[in-house]
Amino acid sequence: MLFFPGGHCRAGSDCGWSLYTSLGYGVLAFSRPGYGRTDMGPLTAAEFLPAVAESARRLGIERATAAVGVSFGGLQAIATAVSLPHLAPRLVLHSCAPSTTPTRTRPCRPGSLRWSLDRRFPASSGRR
Repeated sequence: MLFFPGGHCRAGSDCGWSLYTSLGYGVLAFSRPGYGRTDMGPLTAAEFLPAVAESARRLGIERATAAVGVSFGGLQAIATAVSLPHLAPRLVLHSCAPSTTPTRTRPCRPGSLRWSLDRRFPASSGRR
């Protein structure tokens, strides 16, 4: 599992990832840019994607079970599942914060995320 907590905790804090480890899943948790002990300033979800991909590559993770987002970390989980479907083929959201602008460059239109996910994961694929 690629786990993205919200602003209220960092990667080392259990913001729900123990649910997945108790079920036998491995978890790679990320602190939001500018939180925890990260040495980078705030980034959009899209700007953080290269760091997510590089972290997984360095750890030998070619495919995770899902991208999991809690609270504001949901925006990062959505960006990861949509932009890196080979790495995170599923998306799990817990109590996520809503936003009409998940990235600086492309506002989210009503229904566009659903359309994007339907295109990547059609109902017939069994990957919902």
